[in-house]
Amino acid sequence: MAEKLLPCPFCGASASIERLGDRSRSTIYQCDSCSCSLETGEEWGHGSDWNRRTLPPSIRDFLGKVQGVCMGVAMSGRDHPNTDGALMELFNEAQTILFPSTPTEGGAE
Repeated sequence: MAEKLLPCPFCGASASIERLGDRSRSTIYQCDSCSCSLETGEEWGHGSDWNRRTLPPSIRDFLGKVQGVCMGVAMSGRDHPNTDGALMELFNEAQTILFPSTPTEGGAE
């Protein structure tokens, strides 16, 4: 049975199975928008290879914010008064995504 396909890891659009594979031919997945594709040797569990390629929603959302700040800096210049604040906000958010807080040894302090 095929898994529900996650959105395209590049543009976020839906994807479909172009060809189901078996012993003699590969499985092909394709984005319905940007034509990104993946050819795999999956014979069963169709969808698992495609689904491993997508980013978690928290990282996808974060990258959208980074793109927005970068566009703002590019449009208004590095000297815009909010540039440093926006960059620091992104840095802090990146830290929480990449290094989630873990309990300290011996309990909370």
